[in-house]
Amino acid sequence: MKYVLAVIAAALTAVAIGAQETKPPAVLHVPSAQIQAAIAKKGAMIANVPELGVSIAASGRDMPGNPEMHEGNSEIYYVIGGAATFLSGGTLENAKTSRPGHQSGTAIIGGTTYELKAGDGVVIPPGVPHQFKAVSPQGIQYYVVNANKPR
Repeated sequence: MKYVLAVIAAALTAVAIGAQETKPPAVLHVPSAQIQAAIAKKGAMIANVPELGVSIAASGRDMPGNPEMHEGNSEIYYVIGGAATFLSGGTLENAKTSRPGHQSGTAIIGGTTYELKAGDGVVIPPGVPHQFKAVSPQGIQYYVVNANKPR
């Protein structure tokens, strides 16, 4: 967990360095009730700071997902509950642009498989295919930190 928190801090610091030319936004406090409500929805935004290129959301899933790849942003997942089999790396088969900066495919060829559980984290750099291949019966709940190039 220390490693994941260090990686999140490093990613946010790197993004913030690029935004030093403009006045930084004020500290954003997110009350516990707002975070708990986002977790309950399994997909709600917790915080978004476009000036820094950072957003944090609560997410979750009860089923595997399609393989995808983001061209211009890193994603950091921190698992808070449940478990899943996660595949990343390799080559995105039958890649098609599904929205700007985002590609979806039918499978990942190659890659590395990880068994994720509460307390685990993954950092997905831009251009790396990734997918939840299997999800435990209780699902998986996680935070998603998106680190984009500052606007």
